[in-house]
Amino acid sequence: MRYQVPQNIDMEDKIIGPLTMAQFLYLMVGGMVLYLMYLTLIPVAFFGLGIPLGLVTLAFAFLKVQDQPLPKFLAATLLYLVRAKSRVWQKDASASYLKIVAKGPASTQPAAAPTSPVAQDELDELSQLLDSGAPITPSSHGGTQ
Repeated sequence: MRYQVPQNIDMEDKIIGPLTMAQFLYLMVGGMVLYLMYLTLIPVAFFGLGIPLGLVTLAFAFLKVQDQPLPKFLAATLLYLVRAKSRVWQKDASASYLKIVAKGPASTQPAAAPTSPVAQDELDELSQLLDSGAPITPSSHGGTQ
């Protein structure tokens, strides 16, 4: 037995005719405000305030910016303007056991082969610690401080 899998699951449901619930609410609230303005204001004031309010209501209901509804786009824009734009790394005081030691003056003789100051078994132990994700403490790698 085969089942039909829904394809457009991210689309909002059409509640009233071709309108989603959000679109219907925007149009209903905007229409109610316009009707109250029509009843209370003189015609010049009604048209002066009603036309911009009607355009804003229609934009909230139907306008999409970058395939996002206008209210969602405005909310994202507002969050972008309010949130911090850069992050600052603060040095962790728990890593104070690491010390950088400068070597002596550079030798003028060419080195025959690079030598490792760390033994191979210590490198293997450190690589196992790093691979396991365990926190590294001064005593966990067997080295001296």
